[in-house]
Amino acid sequence: VAALPSPEFLFAGFVPASGSERRRRIAALRAEARAFVLYEAPHRLLATLRALAVPDDAPTSLVHSDAPADAQAADISGWGEADSSRGEGGPGARGVLVARELSKVHEELWRGTLEGALVHYTAIDAAGSLRGEFTIVVQPDERIALAADDAAQDEKRARAEVELRARAA
Repeated sequence: VAALPSPEFLFAGFVPASGSERRRRIAALRAEARAFVLYEAPHRLLATLRALAVPDDAPTSLVHSDAPADAQAADISGWGEADSSRGEGGPGARGVLVARELSKVHEELWRGTLEGALVHYTAIDAAGSLRGEFTIVVQPDERIALAADDAAQDEKRARAEVELRARAA
C-alpha cells in the first residue's frame, strides 16, 4: 500500500503517549534513515505528526500552540521546503503515507509529506472528524543514509591508512 522505495524498514509500533521516553523515541525516529511504520491514536495523531515534521529548533510556541488549528497549519507551512543554503529539505519534507482504518470498510489513504499531513489532518481535526486507528509510514531519508555511508567510507579509509602505516613501519 505504501509503495515506498526501501528494502528494509523499522516497525516502531505505538510511541509512548507522553514524557521523556516519547521525546527520545520521536527523536530516534526522526534520525532513522530507513522507512518506519508506527501506529497512532486519533487524539495523538497531530502531536505525533508535528513532532516528526517540525524542526527541533522551531519556536516552542509553534510546537505546542493553543492557536486555532488553521493558524497552526499556516505557521508550519514552508518547513518542509528546500533550504537553499543547504540544498536539502527539512524534516517536514519527508514523504509519508497516513492510513486510517486499514482493512476496514472506511479505509482511507493519504500520501504526501509530513508537513502536508500535519496541515491536512489539522483541518480534519478542526472539523471535528478525526477518528479511527492510524498507521503512519514514513519514507526513508536519503540524506541520513548518505551521511551514514560517507561516515562508513571515511572510517574505512582511515583504517586502510593505519594499516598501510603499520606495514611501512
